[in-house]
Amino acid sequence: MPYTEFIAAIQLGSSILTGIVGRREQTGDGFTVLSYETEDSEGCIRRGCIRNVNETSERLKSLIRKLENKIPGSRIGKVFIGIGGQSVRSEEISISHSLESHGKVTDALMDELKNEIEHQLPTEEDVLDILEPACYLNGQLDPNPVGSVCSMIEAKYPLILARHTLRRDVLETVKAAGLKNGLAGIIVTPLALSDAVLSENDKELGCALIDFGSGVTSVSVYKKGRLLGLRTIPLGANLITRDIAERFGLSEVEAEKLKLEHGCAIADENKSSFISVNTPDKSELRSIDPKSFYEVIMARQYEIIANAEHCLREIVRAENRREADNLGTFLKSGIFITGKAASLPQLDKFIEDCLKVEVRKVSSYRRNIILKRQSPNIAPDYVSIGLLLHGDKNYMNCSAMPAPPPSGRDLFPDIEKVAIEKQTTATSDDNETKDGKKVKVEKWGRNRKKNKEPKEPKEKGGSIMDWIFKDD
Repeated sequence: MPYTEFIAAIQLGSSILTGIVGRREQTGDGFTVLSYETEDSEGCIRRGCIRNVNETSERLKSLIRKLENKIPGSRIGKVFIGIGGQSVRSEEISISHSLESHGKVTDALMDELKNEIEHQLPTEEDVLDILEPACYLNGQLDPNPVGSVCSMIEAKYPLILARHTLRRDVLETVKAAGLKNGLAGIIVTPLALSDAVLSENDKELGCALIDFGSGVTSVSVYKKGRLLGLRTIPLGANLITRDIAERFGLSEVEAEKLKLEHGCAIADENKSSFISVNTPDKSELRSIDPKSFYEVIMARQYEIIANAEHCLREIVRAENRREADNLGTFLKSGIFITGKAASLPQLDKFIEDCLKVEVRKVSSYRRNIILKRQSPNIAPDYVSIGLLLHGDKNYMNCSAMPAPPPSGRDLFPDIEKVAIEKQTTATSDDNETKDGKKVKVEKWGRNRKKNKEPKEPKEKGGSIMDWIFKDD
């Protein structure tokens, strides 16, 4: 049976496009993933930004066909697009309002503050999202300000900003892909990822989430349940692959394979045997000194971590200058790492040694997410799960096929009700014309005795139900 209601979301990654189709259970308890597919994006997307609209749209069309093949008879009419390019960042903008003595904060006041903020948005960058504000009443943070009494309220709104070209290129790509209804919405992937893997307790105590992608690395910091800052570093795991290829004269395919098989964040001092790889023409094997190999990985890796550390301290310093030098005190839940490069062995230990903060690799989505799979072979990544959650939050049906009406024809109607309705359509003299002759209309619905079955029509071979639905 084709699906007529679902959410479809696609992440624009620097190495692959990932697509997911899912729907919320009718009970409201969790989601069912109907389809999950990937498509290579090498060469058309760089550092999370679309480089070639035509090529990206072709890859997008191919991915959509793959997704639709897993949901036979269904068609995708629109999609949510997840983006996280190198220009994506957060910025806080605040607005204050004085109240009369012992004035009360109302919903109308909060709407007024947001309207004022929307007139002060920066124009040099595109505003992708405006998050819920942190409200300070008389200088004290109040997570639920409506209904509280104060003389001064200050609302700090986190804005998610990016270059204008980012949205423009997404719109052009979706249009070129020929989707019937276009774009359902743009979702910022670092925010979607945090909703998928961070618990409310982690965000309340204070934590950081670092996503090591192929083209970029994103850093998000949370404290007291809100986003303090988001930064995107234009350095990713593909640079490590490129460094290995250039240093040892390998193709990038061979270098990537070598990184996955032998790579480690911390040099293995006990490893003395050389690493064997094919020559470019694959005619013979050559040997690589493991010490030189690890030096290449650690040099680029250290550069990425140093930039991430700078972003972390900058965000924390803006919130609490005194604790910027001691991240472990501020980030009580530690640092969570995920992404393609996070699979590098001992990366968590390497970061702990550098930053003196507890580091954990993300191993599952948060516990209160109930996720069912249409097929056991479906294994969506964490970002795709986050996109599904955000798509549900801003629900928009992504199916190209209209949903059926809430109630169809009743195949088992109330016999007495139908009979009465049929009687009321009869002529006043209880006669109708049929094939040019006057015929008597049986009026058994209203006048039949209680608790007795209605009299059978005098037509042979017919049943009561046939008579009810027979054309007049």
